[in-house]
Amino acid sequence: MAVAAGYEPKYASKNTKSRFPLRIGDGLIERIDAFGIPANCRSRNEAIIRLIESGLAAETEKASGAYQASPDASQQ
Repeated sequence: MAVAAGYEPKYASKNTKSRFPLRIGDGLIERIDAFGIPANCRSRNEAIIRLIESGLAAETEKASGAYQASPDASQQ
């Protein structure tokens, strides 16, 4: 696991996962649960990871020019 510049590498290794505290409001928790429960996520943590991965993938596609909004998306 590569450690990005600015992050302290003392706990980083190939076999561990990083932990960090996260404080978010009740409204966002409800939205995470509304995503995670129907998506059969085993935990809220898994739902958050899936949402982060999905958002990062979308940003990567957008940055590469591969992202194209559907015609219906602009009308919402």
